[in-house]
Formats: sequence, C-alpha cells, structure tokens
Amino acid sequence: MSVPKRISTLTHWGSYRLEVGAGRIRAAHPSPDDDDPSPIGRSIPSAVHHRSRVSQPMARKGWLERGPEQHGGGRGSEPFVPISW
Repeated sequence: MSVPKRISTLTHWGSYRLEVGAGRIRAAHPSPDDDDPSPIGRSIPSAVHHRSRVSQPMARKGWLERGPEQHGGGRGSEPFVPISW
C-alpha cells in the first residue's frame, strides 16, 4: 500500500490539507495555520468523487452542430456529448 500524498488547498471554507492516494482524495484535514476552518471542508472527498459530479465537460449536441444562435427546437431534448477540457 502506498503512502498518501499530502496536498494543501484553499477553499472559501478555509485552508485544508488533503490526503491523496490512488488518484482520489482520501481525506481533508483543517490546516493548522487556519484559525477558523469550517467543518464543511471535511466533505471535500465525498463532494469531489460523488457520482452526480460532472466528470468531464459536456455540450449539447445541437449547439455543437448548429452553434449558439441556431437552437432548432432541440434545446432540452437533445443529448449532451463529451468535449475536451
């Protein structure tokens, strides 16, 4: 088993030290330098890896084919397709 990597990050909830291993955030700990970190920051791992999170950019297929001005009536019913970052 590999030793987790520790990464510092800043959020609008405070400063945290993240434990990262196997390509995932394993835990978020308040930074000792932060006088008042919010407990909500500890939810970072579950929020980042939640199944409802968008894993890559997506665009409506019709927008890609026809552009932003030509909706063609498909808005709301067309599929979304993956695009590059």
